[in-house]
Amino acid sequence: MKSKKSSISFLAFTTGVFAIILQSVIIREFLVVSFGNELSIALVLAGWLTGIYAGAFISSQIRSPKWESILLYILTFMPFLSFFILSLIRSSREILNIEAGEYFSFAKLFLISFTLIPLSSLQTGLIFPLLCKAKKEKSADNKNPIQWIYVFESAGSLFGGVAFTFILINFFSSFEILTIIIEFSLLAVFLSIEKEEKKSRIYAATVLIFLIIIGYSFGAVKKINDYLINSRWKAVAPDTKLIKSIDTKYQNIAIGERNGQINFYLNGEYSGTLKDEYGFSMTANFIMNQTNNPKKVLLIGGALTGLIKKILNYPIDSLHYVDIDPQLIKASEEYAKKFFPKILSDKRLKKYALDGRYFLARSKEKYDIIILNIPEPHNAVINRFYTEDFFKKCSSKLNKKGIVALSLTLQNNYLGGESLYYGASIYNSLKKVFKNVIATPGEKIFFLAGNSKDSPTTDIPTLEKRFLLSNISDPYFTRFHFRLLLPKERLKFINEKLSSIKEIPKNTDFHPISYFYNLILWDRFSTERSQGFFASAALFLISLPKISYFITVLLFFTVICAIILKFADKTPKALQTIFTTGFCGMASSLILLFSFQNIFGYIYSMVGLLIAIFMGGLTIGGFASSLFSKEEGKTQRGIIFNQCLMAAAFISMPYCLKVISKNAAFSPLKYEILFSIIIFLFGLLTGIQFPLGGRMLIFSGHSVEKSSGYVDALDHCGAFAGAMVTGIILLPILGITLTSFLAGFANLLSVFLWFIRES
Repeated sequence: MKSKKSSISFLAFTTGVFAIILQSVIIREFLVVSFGNELSIALVLAGWLTGIYAGAFISSQIRSPKWESILLYILTFMPFLSFFILSLIRSSREILNIEAGEYFSFAKLFLISFTLIPLSSLQTGLIFPLLCKAKKEKSADNKNPIQWIYVFESAGSLFGGVAFTFILINFFSSFEILTIIIEFSLLAVFLSIEKEEKKSRIYAATVLIFLIIIGYSFGAVKKINDYLINSRWKAVAPDTKLIKSIDTKYQNIAIGERNGQINFYLNGEYSGTLKDEYGFSMTANFIMNQTNNPKKVLLIGGALTGLIKKILNYPIDSLHYVDIDPQLIKASEEYAKKFFPKILSDKRLKKYALDGRYFLARSKEKYDIIILNIPEPHNAVINRFYTEDFFKKCSSKLNKKGIVALSLTLQNNYLGGESLYYGASIYNSLKKVFKNVIATPGEKIFFLAGNSKDSPTTDIPTLEKRFLLSNISDPYFTRFHFRLLLPKERLKFINEKLSSIKEIPKNTDFHPISYFYNLILWDRFSTERSQGFFASAALFLISLPKISYFITVLLFFTVICAIILKFADKTPKALQTIFTTGFCGMASSLILLFSFQNIFGYIYSMVGLLIAIFMGGLTIGGFASSLFSKEEGKTQRGIIFNQCLMAAAFISMPYCLKVISKNAAFSPLKYEILFSIIIFLFGLLTGIQFPLGGRMLIFSGHSVEKSSGYVDALDHCGAFAGAMVTGIILLPILGITLTSFLAGFANLLSVFLWFIRES
C-alpha cells in the first residue's frame, strides 16, 4: 500500500475518529447490559487500553517487508470486528446465563472486559506504529513522525467526540453509527492509496460498495439492530413484551408491557411502573403527611407515573417534576394519557427537562416537600444526589417546616455489615445538615429529614390528624396504615443501628463514599459466595490509613528505581515518564469529569464536549512539543520541566475546583469556561510528553516503529492503571483532594527517578 504523505496524516485522523466513536458506543451498550457503574466503565476502559497496548506491542515487532500490505488489511477488514463485538455484548447476559434483574458479578465483568473489549481496540494499537513508519519513509526530513501521527490521531478523536455527542447519538442507532464510521474509514483507505496501486484500490472499493449496498439497500443494519435489541431484552425481562426501545443521549429507555402494566427500564435496569395503585398510595400518603398542609412539592427523577397522581390528590398549589431526559418525560407522557389523562392537564403540575441539581441550584422557589425519586447511588452520577453538599442545597430551598424524603433498599430485619455502613453514610450526611432525621422500616427504608421538631415525625396521632384534615379519599390508604408503616420496635432498632456508626466518613461531592459501599453490596449480591473478590479487596483497602497510599506509591517507585539502576544500560530513560504521563492523564480526566458532574450536574450532555476539549489539549500539546529543541539534552529538560508543571497542576487542582464549586451557581457560564480551561491545560501537559518521550527513545537508538510501539504501549499501559486505580479505588476511598495530591506526588517521584538515572 503506497500512500501520499498527506494521506497518512488523514489515515491517522480517521483512526482517531473511529476509535473514539467505537469506544463511546461500546461503553453505552455495556452500561445497558451490566446496569453500569464506575466499576464497569473502568473495566471497559481498562480492557480497551489493554487492546491498544497489545496492538502497539505486536506492531512494533513486525519486521516483514510486506508491512504496507499488513496495514492495508488491518485498515480494511478489522473495523468489521466491531459488528461482531457489539452483537456479543448485547447477547452477553444470555451467553453468560445471567438471570433477569441479576447483576453481573465482578468475575463476569472482568471476563468480558478483557476478552471482547481488547479485540475492538486492537486495531488502534496495531495501526499507530505502522503509520509512524509510513510517515517516516514518506518524509525524509521528518525526524519525529511519532509527534505528527499523535497530533492527527488526537485531532481525529476531538472531531469524533464532538460528532458523536452532538450529531450521531441524536439521529442514529448504535449499528447505524458503526456502519457510518466503517464507511468513513474505508473511504479514507480508498483515497489514501496511490493510483498505481490498482489492486489495493479495488480491494478497498469492493468492500466499501458491498457495505453500502447491504447496509442500506436491503435494510440489513436496521434488521440486525432490531433483532439484537430483542435478544438483549429477553435476558433483561423475558416475561415482559418490549414495546419500545429508545437510545437517548443520556441513557437507553426500554418500555415493556406485562399483564396490562407498563414498566420502564433505564439502561437495562427496572426503574418503575406506570400504575401501581397500592405502592404509590403508601409512598405518597406517608410522605405528604410528614409536614403540615404542604403547598409546594418538588419531585426529582422517575417517569410520569401514578405517584404524581397521588401527590396531586392533595390540596397543593404546585408540583414541580424534574428529570434530565426529555425523551423519558415524553415517552411516559404518552402512556400516562391512557391511564390518568387528567393529571397531565392539571395546571399545578409543571415539568422540567433538567438535571435535578442544576434545577435546584437555580430555583428561586421554597418547597414544603422535596422527594428524591431516583435510583440508589450505584454510580457517581447518582451519588451526587445523596451527598452532604446536595442536602445543604435542599435545606436552603425548604420552607421552615419543609422536609426531604428519599429511600434505600436495605436489609432492615438484619441491618449489619456493609449494608449498615452504606445506610449510615447517607444517614450521617443528612444528620450533618438537618436537625431532625428519621429512618423508617419497610421493604424500602425511607429517610426523612427536616429542621423542625414535628416535621418529619413518627408520632402516629399527628400523622393521622394531618391525613384526616387533608380530606383525602384513597381506597388503598387509611389513617390506620400509619401504624403498619411505623412499628415502634422496628423504628427504634433501625434508628439506633444507624446512629451507632460514628466513624464512617460522610458522603460528599469530593468524597463519594456511599457509592463505594454500594459497589461492595453489588459484588456481594452478584456472587454465590458470601463475599466476592471485589468486596474483600475493597473492605481491606478502605480499612487502611490514608498515608499508606502515599507510602505504597513511594515503595512502587523505589522498586522501579532499583530496577532502573540495575538495568541502566538496557532501559531507555523515558519509559517511566511515559507510563506516569499515561497514568496521570487518565487520572486527571476521571477527576475532572467526576468533579464537573458534581458541580454543574449535567455531565451526560457535556461529556463528549469535555473529552473533546481534553483531546484538543492533547492535539495542541503535540504541536507544542515541536517548539522544544530537537537536541537530546534540551528534549530531556523539556520532559522534566513539563513533569514538574503537571505535578503543580495536580496539587493546585483541588483548590481551584473548590472555588468553582462555591461560586458556580451564581455565574455558571463563567465557571464552566474556567473549568474547560483546566481540562484543556491538563490535556496540553499530557500531549506535550508523548512526542518528547518518543523522541528520547529514538535518541536511545530505537527505530521509529519500535519507538512508536513502545510509546503507545506504555502510554496506554499507564492509562489502564489510571482507569482501574483512580476510578475504582482512589476517588471513592480518598476523595478528589487526596487523589489529586497522590497524582502530583507520583509526578514528582518520576522526576526524581530521572535524576537518579542521570547520576
